Amino acid sequence: MSKKLRPVRRLKPVTANEIRSGSDLTWPAAGGKLIAACILIFLISALIYANNYNHDFVYDDGDVIKNNERIRSLGQATCLFETPYWGKVGNDGLYRPITLLSYALNYHFSQLSPSSYHVTNDVLHGLNSVLILLIACWLLFSISAGLCAGLLFALHPIHTEAVNWVVGRADLLATFYVLLALFFSLYPTPLRPRVHSTRTSVILVACLLGVLSKENAIVAVALILTGLFLSNRPTTISLSSVRSFLNDQIGLLVGWVGVMAVWWMLRNSAVGSNIKPIDYFDNQLVSASRLERVWTALSVFTLCLKKLLFPVSFSVDYGPLKLPTLQSPLHFEVLLAALVLGCLALVCFNLRRHRPGLSFWIVFFLVAYLPTSNLLMTIGTIFGERLLYLPSAAFCVLLGYGLCLLPRPWMTIVLLISVCLFYGIMTYRRNGDWATDSTLFAHEYRNPPISARALRNYAKQLETADPAQSIRIYEEVLQTFPNYVPCHLGLGTLLISRGEHEKSIHHLSRANQLQPNNPVTLLNLGAAYAGRRQWSEAVHCWENVIRIDPANQIAQINLSRVREVLK
Repeated sequence: MSKKLRPVRRLKPVTANEIRSGSDLTWPAAGGKLIAACILIFLISALIYANNYNHDFVYDDGDVIKNNERIRSLGQATCLFETPYWGKVGNDGLYRPITLLSYALNYHFSQLSPSSYHVTNDVLHGLNSVLILLIACWLLFSISAGLCAGLLFALHPIHTEAVNWVVGRADLLATFYVLLALFFSLYPTPLRPRVHSTRTSVILVACLLGVLSKENAIVAVALILTGLFLSNRPTTISLSSVRSFLNDQIGLLVGWVGVMAVWWMLRNSAVGSNIKPIDYFDNQLVSASRLERVWTALSVFTLCLKKLLFPVSFSVDYGPLKLPTLQSPLHFEVLLAALVLGCLALVCFNLRRHRPGLSFWIVFFLVAYLPTSNLLMTIGTIFGERLLYLPSAAFCVLLGYGLCLLPRPWMTIVLLISVCLFYGIMTYRRNGDWATDSTLFAHEYRNPPISARALRNYAKQLETADPAQSIRIYEEVLQTFPNYVPCHLGLGTLLISRGEHEKSIHHLSRANQLQPNNPVTLLNLGAAYAGRRQWSEAVHCWENVIRIDPANQIAQINLSRVREVLK
């Protein structure tokens, strides 16, 4: 059994000298200062996102929320646990029923009013900021360091994608449950030791809810075990000490295996084996060799550090042409990433005895980043700012702790206020880009290099307002990526409305050749043939649509009208 924690009696803000000396600060039941700090952090978090309440649904919000009939009834919520995340849109192996259930709750109370979905995201971010404050206070024995960490996490601009984008809720929920599990595992009470069945049960429930919200929450138990081990201040890390520690935590380990088994069975039952392959335009590393994937993933790690340290540029999509695939390690970004990772591992090892709290947060950063890094395996995207939501918790804690090390309190206060003002301004400005699809992709267009997907989405937004510009953008993308099906489909469909049926047939036929039996492509290709009065070709296309999708009413109506004309 692990050593029972002694009841602690008082709490005071740590000074720079106390942090350097490593003196243990005693820990009480939460006092007025801690409660006030929690309220302050939550209010600041809500205030900085106050300008997103009237934002619309953007980008993937349409497929996941607006057009998702599965969230329309809480009475049929079980279907959320029996189907993949994307439902009818496509099965890419994602399984996030708790996230979908949260959308169903939003719909139950407000239908498709975007404000309620945004408010829910904002509240979750505020709660996560408070949890960061509490966990950092305990592990670092300092309200001051915890307050700095909570403020930085609440205001950091890298979180704007996860908070403003409604589908970013998967990251918010996964982080919430990971932090909640950490809170219950690391927070001491005078009455209960850390090894306790009730506490373990709460932790395991939080872990299960986390992985059912988003897959990266699988790191929760690894973080919990690391935190518990390091907080015992091991004098040496040996095989016997690790074995003894794991024996103490056998209930948690066995329970975690059971949680993973439940998650795996639920996921396999819902997802099955018919998983579509990763699209090149989602993650170009799908066509790279193993070493090319490693070099590129390391360069992306350098990009992550840059965005955490200097959050001044943002993008909603990092596919090609945004990030290149690297063929060798002889690049500055790769070498810098290797150096930083080596230094972090060395510092973490050296701090394990005298500064276990700092050592834990370094491990937290590395472990939380690993599942989405593409280092272990190719995931569905090469990079997204929302993927840094969980790892950034450790970054904010370490930065907040560093501010407390300044030799004078006024230096800490001045620098903290400066950083928070900078973060707040950047966050508030970035929020505006997420107001609508038009504002989001217009921002992308003004900040090259632009990914092919972002260009295609911007062209789609311009189809009504500026069709000529839309056509130019579609053609620009196809010059670089001649096999990009969505661009052929979008351009071909737009050309129908402009009466350019011959060009439309060319692009739609190419889209059908690259991706056969797509009902939307065949439906529009039939319309293009009908525009040229090539009735037999049009009928053939629409008959194929009905063969693939017998309930397609548009194809049925078109066929009946053509047959009447041909009588």
